[in-house]
Amino acid sequence: MKLIKNIIFLVYSSLIFYRIYVLNIPSFIQIFIYTFLPFIYILKNYGYSISILTKQKKEILVDFIILMIPILASIIVPMLFSTFDFSYFMRFISAFTYFIGYFSILVYIKKNHNSSSDFLFNLIINITCLYILGTVMLYLIPSLKEFWFSKIFIGNIQEGLYENHIAYSFRIGWSGFSGFGMTFMCSLSIVLSLYLFNKNRLTTFLFKIILLLIGNAFYGRVGLLISLLVLITYVIWNLFIKGRFIDLILLSVLSLVAFLLILNLRTKSFVIDQWYEWAMSPLKSLFLYGTVNQDVMFNMYFFPEIRTFLFGDGRYTGLNGGYYMNVDVGYMRPILFYGIFNTIIFYFLIIKKIFKLSLKDFKEISILLIMIVFLFEIKGEIIFMILPLLFIFRIYINSERGIRI
Repeated sequence: MKLIKNIIFLVYSSLIFYRIYVLNIPSFIQIFIYTFLPFIYILKNYGYSISILTKQKKEILVDFIILMIPILASIIVPMLFSTFDFSYFMRFISAFTYFIGYFSILVYIKKNHNSSSDFLFNLIINITCLYILGTVMLYLIPSLKEFWFSKIFIGNIQEGLYENHIAYSFRIGWSGFSGFGMTFMCSLSIVLSLYLFNKNRLTTFLFKIILLLIGNAFYGRVGLLISLLVLITYVIWNLFIKGRFIDLILLSVLSLVAFLLILNLRTKSFVIDQWYEWAMSPLKSLFLYGTVNQDVMFNMYFFPEIRTFLFGDGRYTGLNGGYYMNVDVGYMRPILFYGIFNTIIFYFLIIKKIFKLSLKDFKEISILLIMIVFLFEIKGEIIFMILPLLFIFRIYINSERGIRI
């Protein structure tokens, strides 16, 4: 019975983190699963849930006041400029639905396991690793992939990429197309793995890191570069500050084994060979020429008109349904939408939440989180993905710092 309960919890958590939208099923049913079902569980455990939040009401109140500024701006600015583009506001709504799902997981863990934050971090790592293994399975079993993709919503653009770009063969998963957001989750899981490895010294986390790096290569090359930078930072810190040479040795050996395995596989599969060339091209460019060609990305950075810079244009989505001004880099989109001041306030909240996470066993976690968040933002927008998680992490960690729940 306990095993079945744990399996159900793992499946539920996997769907909360990496949602599946099924074709030919009424949308209200899927909304029920991902939003109202967690909310009902929270209400069912109302007393327990409230006790978690009220113990942290001062910090939550301050964060809520700060967060309300960009939220209100996302409503007011489109109205002032008569664009009535509330798509940015809907991003806040979407983030809130994820928060509800994450919070239901937190309540379940605290109620049934009374575990430390290690349990939650390990859960996120394991779910992400399962997602990567799911990608491998879908690639190895084409009939399964064909069946699965006939049942879930993918999107015409992403579906075209699978058909026309062989390097995108691995940008798949149980959620369908898996790109920038998924490679960010791999990098986040690597940071959490480093924290748990630093605390528990279990080599299993190093194996998971290797799998997560492969996931980075599957879903987005920028994630692979950022994760390698995170690992280099971690190794340098432990090598020169803490004198832990064993970390460097273990990571190097496991990385070499994984690299040799991939080299062997690419000789046996044309698709893997083409994917390898695509995934490794930024690293080759970096080592051979000292730079990574990202001209398209950096061309999206420009100084807009003063009015736009200060107050935005009130547009987040273009008239064609795509990115406004064809700009999808993280830092520019909110500036173009509601100006620099609201953008700074939003990023200030993100920074505040990250530095509040500094853990006594691994204070560098804040630095590593800052690295991945703001490096990813150079390429695309991930702040709406990290925001609900930061709130959940903070609530969870507070429960371990003398706050009884």
